[in-house]
Amino acid sequence: MSTKLRQIIKIEDSNLANATKTEYGYRLKQFCHDSVIKSYEELIDVPSEELENILVSYCKFLLTKVTQKILSANTVPKMFKPLKN
Repeated sequence: MSTKLRQIIKIEDSNLANATKTEYGYRLKQFCHDSVIKSYEELIDVPSEELENILVSYCKFLLTKVTQKILSANTVPKMFKPLKN
């Protein structure tokens, strides 16, 4: 069994523009607020298969917000940028 080494870089420690850091931080907080994952540590520690299921559920949640016209469809891709691995 091989072990995949992952480098964890906090948004604050990255070389992203300040506006991007602010946007990513906001989107991650929204994800934690609206999903079963409630902290960055949980996000990092959750197994990949479980995370995939959580993200599918989050997509469905966002799509209901789009169909209810609470959220613009153009905003949805921005919601996932900070979660990219």
